[in-house]
Amino acid sequence: MQASFLIIESQAGQRLDKFLAEQCKSSRAQVQKWIKNGGVTVNGAAIAVPHYAVKKDDRVEAMTVKSAPLNSIVPIISGLQNDGAAYAIRVIAEEPDYIVIEKPAGLLVHPTELHEKHTLADWIVAHYPECAAVGDKPDIRPGIVHRLDKEASGLMVIARTQEFFDALKQQFKTREVQKEYQALTHDVLPEDVDDIDFPIARSTQEARMSARPLSQGGKEARTEYEVMERYTNATLVRVIPKTGRTHQIRVHFFALGYPLIGDPLYFNKKDKRKLDAALGRLFLHATRMQFANITGETIEYESALPEKLETFLKTLKVKQ
Repeated sequence: MQASFLIIESQAGQRLDKFLAEQCKSSRAQVQKWIKNGGVTVNGAAIAVPHYAVKKDDRVEAMTVKSAPLNSIVPIISGLQNDGAAYAIRVIAEEPDYIVIEKPAGLLVHPTELHEKHTLADWIVAHYPECAAVGDKPDIRPGIVHRLDKEASGLMVIARTQEFFDALKQQFKTREVQKEYQALTHDVLPEDVDDIDFPIARSTQEARMSARPLSQGGKEARTEYEVMERYTNATLVRVIPKTGRTHQIRVHFFALGYPLIGDPLYFNKKDKRKLDAALGRLFLHATRMQFANITGETIEYESALPEKLETFLKTLKVKQ
C-alpha cells in the first residue's frame, strides 16, 4: 500500500520518521524500516535518513507494509492478578495455530523453580485450554516458545498446536524470527547506530547475567540498535537482538555503560536514580515481531508503546 502526503506550512520542519508515524498511524521503528529499505521518497527521490526535516510543498510517499491490525480480535482480557497487582492482557491476533498478545510489565511468563502462581502460563491455559498439551514442557510452559522478562512488556506469540510450536521453535533456532524493541537508556548514547557483541554468561549473583569473554564461559550475544531520539539525560533506541540470551538487551546496554531506565537489576549503584523512580518500571517494550505462519507466509505484528511509557517520554527534554 502506498501513502502520499503534501507537506503544508504547519508541518514543515518535522522529522520525516515522526511525520510518517503520525500520518500512517504506525510506530517510528516501522517507519524507519521503510526508510532503510528505500520505501520512502521525497519529491521522487529516496530518502535514507529518518531525521530528514520535511519542507513546505514536499511530496512525501511511503510504501507501507501490511501488518496485522492491532486489537483485531479481543481488545483486553483482564482479571489475572499476581502479588496484589491486576494485569490486562491484550490479544492482538487469534489464529487457529497461534495467538499474539501484549504482555504487560510486571507479569511473569511462567513459573520458575520457586513455583510462582498467577503467571501468563495460567492465563493461557484458562483462556486457550488446548495450549495445555502444546510445547516441550506444557505443564510449565503451555504453548510458550519464547519469553519476555517479567519487567518488560510487548509482543509474544503463543502456539495453539504442537505442529506450529515445532515450526516456530525451529524458526527461533535458525534466527528467522525478527523481533524489535524500544528501550530508553540513561545518558546520551554517542553513536547513531551500533552493534553490541559482548558475550554473556550467568553472573555469580544468581539472578543476574553478565558480559564475560568467551574464554571465561561467555556465550555469543549480539544486539543492534539505532537511536530514535536523544534527550538531555536519556536516549530512546530501536533495538534488534540478533541472539536470544537471557536479559540480553539489558545486560548489553549496562555493559556498554548506558543501563536501561527503570531496570531493577542492571544499574550503577553510585548513580542517582531519579528517572528510574519517576518511571516506576523498566523501559523496554517489544514493538514488532515477524515470523512465518504454518503455510510459510511471513506475518508481521506491531505494538505501540504503552501509554505510561509515551507519557514519560513527554516529560523529557529533547537534546538540541
